[in-house]
Amino acid sequence: MNIIMEILIILFLSIVLGEVAERLGTERVVGQLISGLILGPVFLKVLIPSSQITVLEDIAIFFIVLLIGIEVTTDMFANELRRSAIFSLSSFAIPFLIILIVLFELFHYRLISAVTVSLSVAVPSISIISVLILQNNLLNQKDGQLVLLTVVLVDIFSFIFVSSIGEKPTYIILILAVVLLVLLLIFILDRIFLRRNVSIESILFRNAKRIDEIALTLIILFALALSALFSVINVSFILGAFFAGMLVRKEFLGDKTYKSITSSIRILNNTFFIPLFFCIAGAITSLPSTFGFLVVGSIVTMDVLVFIFGTYYLSLRYVDKGNFWKVIGIFGGRGAVGIVIASYSLGKGFIGNDMYSIIILVTVIISIISSSIIKVGTRRLSSRSAGV
Repeated sequence: MNIIMEILIILFLSIVLGEVAERLGTERVVGQLISGLILGPVFLKVLIPSSQITVLEDIAIFFIVLLIGIEVTTDMFANELRRSAIFSLSSFAIPFLIILIVLFELFHYRLISAVTVSLSVAVPSISIISVLILQNNLLNQKDGQLVLLTVVLVDIFSFIFVSSIGEKPTYIILILAVVLLVLLLIFILDRIFLRRNVSIESILFRNAKRIDEIALTLIILFALALSALFSVINVSFILGAFFAGMLVRKEFLGDKTYKSITSSIRILNNTFFIPLFFCIAGAITSLPSTFGFLVVGSIVTMDVLVFIFGTYYLSLRYVDKGNFWKVIGIFGGRGAVGIVIASYSLGKGFIGNDMYSIIILVTVIISIISSSIIKVGTRRLSSRSAGV
Protein backbone atom coordinates (compact mmCIF):
# COMPACT_ATOMS: atom_id res chain seq x y z
CA MET A 1 0.00 0.00 0.00
CA ASN A 2 1.48 3.37 -1.03
CA ILE A 3 1.69 6.32 1.34
CA ILE A 4 -1.12 8.33 -0.30
CA MET A 5 -3.52 5.41 0.12
CA GLU A 6 -2.39 4.96 3.74
CA ILE A 7 -3.00 8.63 4.55
CA LEU A 8 -6.41 8.55 2.83
CA ILE A 9 -7.58 5.52 4.84
CA ILE A 10 -6.14 6.84 8.11
CA LEU A 11 -7.64 10.32 7.81
CA PHE A 12 -11.06 9.16 6.60
CA LEU A 13 -11.69 6.64 9.37
CA SER A 14 -10.02 8.76 12.07
CA ILE A 15 -12.08 11.87 11.28
CA VAL A 16 -15.35 9.92 10.97
CA LEU A 17 -14.90 8.01 14.24
CA GLY A 18 -13.66 11.16 15.97
CA GLU A 19 -16.92 12.90 15.05
CA VAL A 20 -18.94 9.86 16.17
CA ALA A 21 -17.14 9.83 19.53
CA GLU A 22 -17.82 13.53 20.04
CA ARG A 23 -21.53 13.07 19.25
CA LEU A 24 -21.64 10.25 21.80
CA GLY A 25 -20.35 12.67 24.44
CA THR A 26 -16.69 11.73 24.71
CA GLU A 27 -13.51 13.29 23.26
CA ARG A 28 -12.54 12.94 19.62
CA VAL A 29 -9.28 11.34 20.67
CA VAL A 30 -11.22 8.23 21.74
CA GLY A 31 -12.68 7.73 18.26
CA GLN A 32 -9.36 8.53 16.59
CA LEU A 33 -7.51 5.97 18.69
CA ILE A 34 -10.24 3.39 18.08
CA SER A 35 -9.90 3.97 14.32
CA GLY A 36 -6.26 2.93 14.61
CA LEU A 37 -7.18 -0.10 16.69
CA ILE A 38 -9.66 -1.14 13.98
CA LEU A 39 -7.17 -0.74 11.12
CA GLY A 40 -4.19 -2.19 12.99
CA PRO A 41 -3.31 -5.63 14.31
CA VAL A 42 -6.05 -5.59 16.97
CA PHE A 43 -8.91 -6.07 14.46
CA LEU A 44 -8.68 -5.82 10.65
CA LYS A 45 -4.88 -5.94 10.32
CA VAL A 46 -5.06 -3.96 7.07
CA LEU A 47 -2.70 -1.16 8.11
CA ILE A 48 0.88 -1.52 9.20
CA PRO A 49 2.33 2.02 9.21
CA SER A 50 5.26 2.32 6.80
CA SER A 51 8.56 4.05 7.57
CA GLN A 52 7.29 7.07 5.62
CA ILE A 53 4.21 7.28 7.83
CA THR A 54 6.43 7.01 10.92
CA VAL A 55 8.42 10.04 9.72
CA LEU A 56 5.15 11.89 9.15
CA GLU A 57 4.18 10.98 12.71
CA ASP A 58 7.21 12.93 14.01
CA ILE A 59 6.11 15.96 11.98
CA ALA A 60 2.62 15.57 13.46
CA ILE A 61 4.10 15.50 16.97
CA PHE A 62 5.97 18.74 16.20
CA PHE A 63 2.82 20.60 15.11
CA ILE A 64 0.66 19.13 17.89
CA VAL A 65 3.15 20.16 20.59
CA LEU A 66 3.52 23.60 18.96
CA LEU A 67 -0.26 24.01 19.30
CA ILE A 68 -0.16 22.79 22.91
CA GLY A 69 2.46 25.48 23.61
CA ILE A 70 0.24 28.11 21.98
CA GLU A 71 -2.59 27.10 24.35
CA VAL A 72 -0.33 28.08 27.28
CA THR A 73 -0.23 31.79 28.08
CA THR A 74 1.77 33.54 30.77
CA ASP A 75 -1.28 35.40 32.10
CA MET A 76 -2.45 32.03 33.43
CA PHE A 77 0.33 32.31 36.02
CA ALA A 78 -1.01 35.57 37.42
CA ASN A 79 -3.78 33.97 39.49
CA GLU A 80 -4.64 30.72 41.21
CA LEU A 81 -0.99 29.58 41.44
CA ARG A 82 -1.24 28.28 45.01
CA ARG A 83 -4.52 26.43 44.44
CA SER A 84 -3.23 25.01 41.17
CA ALA A 85 -0.14 23.63 42.88
CA ILE A 86 -2.41 21.89 45.41
CA PHE A 87 -4.69 20.44 42.72
CA SER A 88 -1.68 19.17 40.76
CA LEU A 89 -1.07 16.78 43.65
CA SER A 90 -4.47 15.06 43.40
CA SER A 91 -4.82 15.23 39.62
CA PHE A 92 -1.28 14.16 38.72
CA ALA A 93 1.46 13.75 41.35
CA ILE A 94 -0.23 11.25 43.67
CA PRO A 95 -1.67 9.04 40.85
CA PHE A 96 1.72 9.14 39.13
CA LEU A 97 3.60 8.04 42.25
CA ILE A 98 1.11 5.31 43.19
CA ILE A 99 1.09 3.84 39.66
CA LEU A 100 4.90 4.06 39.54
CA ILE A 101 5.29 2.17 42.82
CA VAL A 102 2.78 -0.53 41.82
CA LEU A 103 4.35 -1.06 38.38
CA PHE A 104 7.85 -1.23 39.84
CA GLU A 105 7.17 -3.26 42.98
CA LEU A 106 4.17 -5.41 42.07
CA PHE A 107 4.52 -5.89 38.31
CA HIS A 108 8.34 -5.74 38.31
CA TYR A 109 8.73 -3.17 35.53
CA ARG A 110 12.17 -1.67 34.98
CA LEU A 111 12.34 1.66 36.79
CA ILE A 112 12.68 3.66 33.56
CA SER A 113 9.69 1.82 32.06
CA ALA A 114 7.59 2.24 35.20
CA VAL A 115 8.35 5.98 35.22
CA THR A 116 7.45 6.56 31.57
CA VAL A 117 4.27 4.45 31.66
CA SER A 118 3.13 6.18 34.88
CA LEU A 119 3.88 9.60 33.40
CA SER A 120 2.05 8.85 30.14
CA VAL A 121 -1.16 7.63 31.78
CA ALA A 122 -1.28 10.14 34.67
CA VAL A 123 -0.61 13.39 32.80
CA PRO A 124 -3.66 15.45 31.76
CA SER A 125 -3.55 17.10 28.34
CA ILE A 126 -3.97 20.86 27.88
CA SER A 127 -5.25 20.35 24.31
CA ILE A 128 -8.11 18.13 25.52
CA ILE A 129 -8.86 19.98 28.74
CA SER A 130 -8.99 23.45 27.15
CA VAL A 131 -11.73 22.15 24.81
CA LEU A 132 -13.64 20.58 27.73
CA ILE A 133 -13.44 23.85 29.68
CA LEU A 134 -14.79 25.75 26.68
CA GLN A 135 -17.61 23.23 26.12
CA ASN A 136 -18.64 23.43 29.78
CA ASN A 137 -18.65 27.25 29.88
CA LEU A 138 -15.86 27.48 32.45
CA LEU A 139 -13.34 29.52 30.44
CA ASN A 140 -14.13 32.86 32.10
CA GLN A 141 -14.74 31.41 35.57
CA LYS A 142 -12.21 31.04 38.39
CA ASP A 143 -12.72 27.28 38.44
CA GLY A 144 -11.88 27.03 34.74
CA GLN A 145 -8.74 29.12 35.19
CA LEU A 146 -7.77 26.92 38.15
CA VAL A 147 -8.01 23.77 36.02
CA LEU A 148 -6.14 25.35 33.11
CA LEU A 149 -3.21 26.56 35.21
CA THR A 150 -2.97 23.21 37.01
CA VAL A 151 -2.74 21.37 33.70
CA VAL A 152 -0.24 23.89 32.30
CA LEU A 153 2.06 23.38 35.29
CA VAL A 154 1.77 19.59 35.03
CA ASP A 155 2.36 19.53 31.26
CA ILE A 156 5.43 21.78 31.48
CA PHE A 157 6.85 19.57 34.22
CA SER A 158 6.07 16.41 32.21
CA PHE A 159 7.82 17.59 29.04
CA ILE A 160 10.89 18.64 31.04
CA PHE A 161 10.84 15.41 33.03
CA VAL A 162 10.57 13.06 30.04
CA SER A 163 13.41 14.93 28.31
CA SER A 164 15.59 14.30 31.38
CA ILE A 165 14.92 10.55 31.68
CA GLY A 166 18.04 8.48 31.13
CA GLU A 167 20.30 11.53 30.87
CA LYS A 168 23.44 12.28 32.88
CA PRO A 169 23.15 14.79 35.76
CA THR A 170 25.12 17.37 33.75
CA TYR A 171 22.59 17.13 30.91
CA ILE A 172 19.70 17.45 33.34
CA ILE A 173 21.24 20.64 34.74
CA LEU A 174 21.70 21.89 31.16
CA ILE A 175 18.06 21.10 30.35
CA LEU A 176 16.85 22.98 33.42
CA ALA A 177 19.12 25.95 32.65
CA VAL A 178 17.87 26.18 29.06
CA VAL A 179 14.25 25.83 30.18
CA LEU A 180 14.64 28.56 32.80
CA LEU A 181 16.28 30.87 30.25
CA VAL A 182 13.48 30.31 27.73
CA LEU A 183 10.78 30.88 30.37
CA LEU A 184 12.58 34.01 31.56
CA LEU A 185 12.77 35.27 27.97
CA ILE A 186 9.04 34.65 27.51
CA PHE A 187 8.13 36.59 30.66
CA ILE A 188 10.53 39.47 29.84
CA LEU A 189 9.23 39.83 26.28
CA ASP A 190 5.70 39.58 27.58
CA ARG A 191 6.21 42.47 29.98
CA ILE A 192 8.03 44.62 27.39
CA PHE A 193 5.33 44.27 24.74
CA LEU A 194 2.49 44.73 27.25
CA ARG A 195 4.08 47.79 28.87
CA ARG A 196 4.79 49.56 25.58
CA ASN A 197 1.55 48.39 23.96
CA VAL A 198 3.34 47.47 20.72
CA SER A 199 3.43 44.33 18.61
CA ILE A 200 5.64 42.80 15.95
CA GLU A 201 2.78 43.41 13.53
CA SER A 202 2.93 47.16 14.13
CA ILE A 203 6.74 47.28 14.02
CA LEU A 204 7.72 44.99 11.14
CA PHE A 205 4.60 44.36 9.07
CA ARG A 206 2.94 47.75 9.05
CA ASN A 207 3.06 48.09 5.27
CA ALA A 208 3.69 44.47 4.33
CA LYS A 209 1.33 42.41 2.23
CA ARG A 210 0.51 38.83 3.15
CA ILE A 211 1.30 39.57 6.82
CA ASP A 212 -0.28 36.35 8.05
CA GLU A 213 1.68 34.15 5.63
CA ILE A 214 4.98 35.82 6.49
CA ALA A 215 4.36 35.62 10.24
CA LEU A 216 3.26 31.96 10.06
CA THR A 217 6.34 31.07 8.02
CA LEU A 218 8.61 32.81 10.54
CA ILE A 219 6.90 31.06 13.47
CA ILE A 220 7.33 27.61 11.90
CA LEU A 221 10.97 28.35 11.04
CA PHE A 222 11.62 29.65 14.56
CA ALA A 223 9.94 26.59 16.12
CA LEU A 224 12.00 24.27 13.92
CA ALA A 225 15.19 26.17 14.80
CA LEU A 226 14.45 26.03 18.54
CA SER A 227 13.59 22.31 18.28
CA ALA A 228 16.82 21.70 16.37
CA LEU A 229 18.78 23.63 19.02
CA PHE A 230 17.29 21.47 21.76
CA SER A 231 18.14 18.34 19.76
CA VAL A 232 21.75 19.50 19.34
CA ILE A 233 22.18 19.72 23.11
CA ASN A 234 20.64 16.24 23.37
CA VAL A 235 17.25 17.44 24.61
CA SER A 236 13.99 16.26 23.03
CA PHE A 237 12.74 18.47 20.18
CA ILE A 238 9.35 18.27 21.94
CA LEU A 239 10.51 20.89 24.46
CA GLY A 240 11.69 23.20 21.68
CA ALA A 241 8.33 23.02 19.88
CA PHE A 242 6.46 23.52 23.16
CA PHE A 243 8.38 26.66 24.17
CA ALA A 244 8.22 28.03 20.63
CA GLY A 245 4.45 27.72 20.92
CA MET A 246 4.50 29.60 24.22
CA LEU A 247 6.20 32.51 22.42
CA VAL A 248 3.30 32.82 19.98
CA ARG A 249 1.44 35.51 21.91
CA LYS A 250 -1.25 37.99 20.97
CA GLU A 251 0.76 40.73 22.67
CA PHE A 252 3.76 39.98 20.40
CA LEU A 253 1.98 39.52 17.09
CA GLY A 254 -0.99 41.84 17.29
CA ASP A 255 -4.59 40.72 17.71
CA LYS A 256 -5.49 40.23 14.04
CA THR A 257 -2.31 38.37 13.06
CA TYR A 258 -2.45 36.21 16.21
CA LYS A 259 -6.02 35.10 15.56
CA SER A 260 -5.27 34.30 11.93
CA ILE A 261 -2.10 32.32 12.67
CA THR A 262 -3.46 30.34 15.61
CA SER A 263 -6.61 29.58 13.64
CA SER A 264 -4.50 28.27 10.73
CA ILE A 265 -2.34 26.08 13.00
CA ARG A 266 -5.41 24.78 14.86
CA ILE A 267 -7.25 23.91 11.63
CA LEU A 268 -4.15 22.18 10.22
CA ASN A 269 -3.85 20.13 13.40
CA ASN A 270 -7.54 19.29 13.81
CA THR A 271 -8.03 18.25 10.19
CA PHE A 272 -4.73 16.51 9.47
CA PHE A 273 -2.01 16.05 12.08
CA ILE A 274 -4.14 15.13 15.12
CA PRO A 275 -6.36 12.53 13.36
CA LEU A 276 -3.26 11.14 11.63
CA PHE A 277 -1.21 10.94 14.83
CA PHE A 278 -3.85 9.30 17.01
CA CYS A 279 -4.86 6.81 14.32
CA ILE A 280 -1.22 5.79 13.84
CA ALA A 281 -0.88 5.48 17.63
CA GLY A 282 -3.84 3.11 17.62
CA ALA A 283 -2.60 1.24 14.53
CA ILE A 284 0.72 0.28 16.12
CA THR A 285 -1.13 -0.94 19.21
CA SER A 286 -1.56 -4.66 19.70
CA LEU A 287 -3.72 -6.51 22.20
CA PRO A 288 -1.75 -6.86 25.44
CA SER A 289 -1.16 -10.22 27.02
CA THR A 290 -3.30 -11.43 29.93
CA PHE A 291 -0.68 -9.89 32.19
CA GLY A 292 -1.01 -6.65 30.21
CA PHE A 293 -4.78 -6.55 30.70
CA LEU A 294 -4.22 -7.00 34.43
CA VAL A 295 -1.88 -3.99 34.32
CA VAL A 296 -4.48 -1.98 32.37
CA GLY A 297 -7.18 -2.74 34.94
CA SER A 298 -4.87 -1.89 37.83
CA ILE A 299 -3.74 1.42 36.31
CA VAL A 300 -7.28 2.54 35.43
CA THR A 301 -8.55 1.66 38.91
CA MET A 302 -5.71 3.45 40.71
CA ASP A 303 -5.68 6.51 38.46
CA VAL A 304 -9.44 7.05 38.44
CA LEU A 305 -9.95 6.42 42.16
CA VAL A 306 -7.08 8.68 43.21
CA PHE A 307 -7.85 11.62 40.94
CA ILE A 308 -11.62 11.37 41.62
CA PHE A 309 -11.39 11.16 45.41
CA GLY A 310 -8.41 13.50 45.68
CA THR A 311 -10.00 16.13 43.44
CA TYR A 312 -13.37 15.55 45.16
CA TYR A 313 -11.85 16.35 48.55
CA LEU A 314 -10.10 19.49 47.28
CA SER A 315 -13.15 20.61 45.29
CA LEU A 316 -15.26 20.63 48.46
CA ARG A 317 -13.05 23.46 49.66
CA TYR A 318 -11.96 25.30 46.52
CA VAL A 319 -14.56 24.79 43.75
CA ASP A 320 -18.04 26.25 43.28
CA LYS A 321 -20.75 23.64 43.93
CA GLY A 322 -22.26 24.15 40.48
CA ASN A 323 -18.97 23.18 38.81
CA PHE A 324 -18.09 20.40 41.24
CA TRP A 325 -18.42 17.26 39.09
CA LYS A 326 -17.46 19.08 35.90
CA VAL A 327 -14.07 19.99 37.39
CA ILE A 328 -13.51 16.43 38.63
CA GLY A 329 -14.33 14.99 35.19
CA ILE A 330 -12.29 17.55 33.28
CA PHE A 331 -9.18 16.73 35.32
CA GLY A 332 -9.45 13.21 33.87
CA GLY A 333 -8.92 14.49 30.32
CA ARG A 334 -6.18 12.44 28.70
CA GLY A 335 -4.84 12.76 25.17
CA ALA A 336 -2.07 14.36 23.16
CA VAL A 337 0.48 15.02 25.92
CA GLY A 338 0.42 11.48 27.33
CA ILE A 339 0.52 9.80 23.93
CA VAL A 340 3.28 12.10 22.66
CA ILE A 341 5.31 11.12 25.74
CA ALA A 342 4.50 7.44 25.09
CA SER A 343 5.56 7.69 21.41
CA TYR A 344 8.78 9.46 22.39
CA SER A 345 9.49 6.81 25.05
CA LEU A 346 8.81 3.98 22.59
CA GLY A 347 11.26 5.50 20.11
CA LYS A 348 13.87 5.88 22.84
CA GLY A 349 13.44 2.26 23.96
CA PHE A 350 12.19 3.19 27.44
CA ILE A 351 9.09 1.06 26.88
CA GLY A 352 8.18 -1.85 24.60
CA ASN A 353 5.18 -2.39 22.32
CA ASP A 354 3.19 -4.14 25.04
CA MET A 355 3.63 -1.20 27.43
CA TYR A 356 2.76 1.24 24.64
CA SER A 357 -0.44 -0.70 23.97
CA ILE A 358 -1.28 -0.55 27.67
CA ILE A 359 -0.93 3.26 27.61
CA ILE A 360 -3.25 3.57 24.58
CA LEU A 361 -5.95 1.36 26.14
CA VAL A 362 -5.73 3.18 29.49
CA THR A 363 -6.06 6.55 27.70
CA VAL A 364 -9.21 5.41 25.89
CA ILE A 365 -10.82 3.99 29.04
CA ILE A 366 -10.02 6.97 31.29
CA SER A 367 -11.25 9.42 28.62
CA ILE A 368 -14.59 7.60 28.48
CA ILE A 369 -14.86 7.56 32.30
CA SER A 370 -14.02 11.28 32.61
CA SER A 371 -16.62 12.15 29.95
CA SER A 372 -19.22 10.16 31.91
CA ILE A 373 -18.35 12.08 35.09
CA ILE A 374 -18.82 15.40 33.25
CA LYS A 375 -22.23 14.20 32.01
CA VAL A 376 -23.23 13.34 35.58
CA GLY A 377 -22.22 16.82 36.69
CA THR A 378 -24.17 18.47 33.87
CA ARG A 379 -27.31 16.44 34.64
CA ARG A 380 -27.10 17.23 38.36
CA LEU A 381 -26.75 20.92 37.63
CA SER A 382 -29.69 20.82 35.18
CA SER A 383 -31.94 18.96 37.62
CA ARG A 384 -30.99 21.37 40.42
CA SER A 385 -31.80 24.35 38.17
CA ALA A 386 -35.11 22.76 37.16
CA GLY A 387 -35.97 22.19 40.84
CA VAL A 388 -35.40 25.85 41.56
